[in-house]
Amino acid sequence: MSRDHMKKKGVIVGLSIPGIYPPGRTDVVLDTLAPAFLKSCVQSDPDLNSRYDIEIINSTIDTDLEALAREISEKDPYFVGYSVYVWNYEQMRENSARVRELLPDTKLIAGGPQVSFTAEETLLENPQIDLVICGEGEARFKDVLRGDIQHEMFHTIPLVSYRDAKGEIVQTSGDMGAIRREMTTVPSPFQNGTINLDDGQKHSVMIETFRGCPMRCSYCQWGDPDGTLQKFQLEQVLRDIDIVYNNPNVEFAYLVDANLFYTPRTHWKPIVERIRDASRKIPTVATLDIRAFNDEMVELFSQLELAFNQFHFGLQSTNPEALDLANRRCSDDLWLSRIKRIREIAPQIEISLDMIYGMPGDDYDGFMSTVDFALKLEPTRLYMFPLQVLPGTGYWDLKDDPKYGFKLSDKPEYMAYSNATYSESDMRRSYEFSTWFQALQRFYPIRDAVLSIDGDGRKVDNVKTYFEYLKQKIDPILGMSFDFSIHSDNRIRRHFMNTMALPKNAKLAYDAAIEMMSGKRDIDDVRLGAEFYDRLSRSGKSPESIEEDFKGLYGADRVDYVKCNWVNSDNLGA
Repeated sequence: MSRDHMKKKGVIVGLSIPGIYPPGRTDVVLDTLAPAFLKSCVQSDPDLNSRYDIEIINSTIDTDLEALAREISEKDPYFVGYSVYVWNYEQMRENSARVRELLPDTKLIAGGPQVSFTAEETLLENPQIDLVICGEGEARFKDVLRGDIQHEMFHTIPLVSYRDAKGEIVQTSGDMGAIRREMTTVPSPFQNGTINLDDGQKHSVMIETFRGCPMRCSYCQWGDPDGTLQKFQLEQVLRDIDIVYNNPNVEFAYLVDANLFYTPRTHWKPIVERIRDASRKIPTVATLDIRAFNDEMVELFSQLELAFNQFHFGLQSTNPEALDLANRRCSDDLWLSRIKRIREIAPQIEISLDMIYGMPGDDYDGFMSTVDFALKLEPTRLYMFPLQVLPGTGYWDLKDDPKYGFKLSDKPEYMAYSNATYSESDMRRSYEFSTWFQALQRFYPIRDAVLSIDGDGRKVDNVKTYFEYLKQKIDPILGMSFDFSIHSDNRIRRHFMNTMALPKNAKLAYDAAIEMMSGKRDIDDVRLGAEFYDRLSRSGKSPESIEEDFKGLYGADRVDYVKCNWVNSDNLGA
């Protein structure tokens, strides 16, 4: 029987960054949500479900793309769909081109934030792609399948891009607001079995309670022009939570909303209470906004089992000019008062912060001032990222404006190499600082010792002083190119920390701290860390045996404290 008379096979590919959720764990399946929503829509439609058999392939950007193409081709699919983000665009290009070679008649569809804002560019750069779905794709995906993915039907579908019979690129019109409103009726992939949490594997799960963002930060793709939010039905979300948080195979959960508390109290409070009351305490990541975080939210959210027991906020910058240009206004006083209040209500909660370097209106000194302010908030961890000028953002609209003077990567990662106020040398200095800082905060005794040095000077200056001591002993960053992308940056940072976590290098990190801290304060834990890694690097005994010896002498908690907190390293015994 020919394929035309059978249920047609479809494949939807999700490519994520490895080892992100949960951090360092590559043995856990990350159930990407976008492909699951698309399949869920088809399964819930009796006609389409009778015509199409859809399989999701969840993989990572580090996968062998040639092997992935062969895997797809062996399934002989009628269509292949790609969920495309800034971090997997290049992988989509390479894989889809290879799939086209292997399957010349298969329909190739792309959707997602990256291609939604650059549909024409995507089609020009990727002749193998037949169709780009712009914006929320769930409802239009069903329309595309109803028309059997035939070009003569594409003109009837709102907000898609394709090539007509003459090879000319066509963009159809449509009401994005109406499309987004339809999105909230998408059935849950957890409730219809699209995401199977009982398949014998460990899972990392994404949960979405709404889409959109009321804020219009110039660097972010989340914001809507009209600032509206489209909420999923509350009962559906609560049922999803019941399924996820009571399943023993779920290792990690990630609330992918811009900020849960942007929604009305009648929406967010039952969600948080349902997570709190679940039978299992699953480590959970949620993005929070200090501007929308009151006492009730703190009290309720602090009762959850959060990943790393942390509240995670986006600080980004404290430079007033940079904040104004980014359309993101938040005073230092607000940060200080609300962080203080969080610690009064929930003293057990740790704080983590995001920062961006390379923003217009800022420079290296401004970034250092932001770091210093962040350190005074006493966070457990700081995350520092270079600016990306992403399609669909305010900065994207200004990327050619001489006033801003952006110099960008010409690849879809669109990394900012410089702008009118932030020079390329400043970007390099910021990148190197952020990479070295990653090492500092993974060694808890060193971090705590350096940040607690007495004096009226800036904490960030103490950090830079420590780096100078460390660089005299080890410099694994030498030879790194500044011409980096999201992919290379991620790999460089992982390689850097894998290098730093080697016992011989961890010993040098502790030695540098001992030299710097000499006579400044009690550093017993720093000395213990140096002794621990000295023993690991010189002894013929197994790392496990040495660790047990030290725990017997000093206690498990203290030894865990002095160990390098880097879960990605797989070579600690080398």
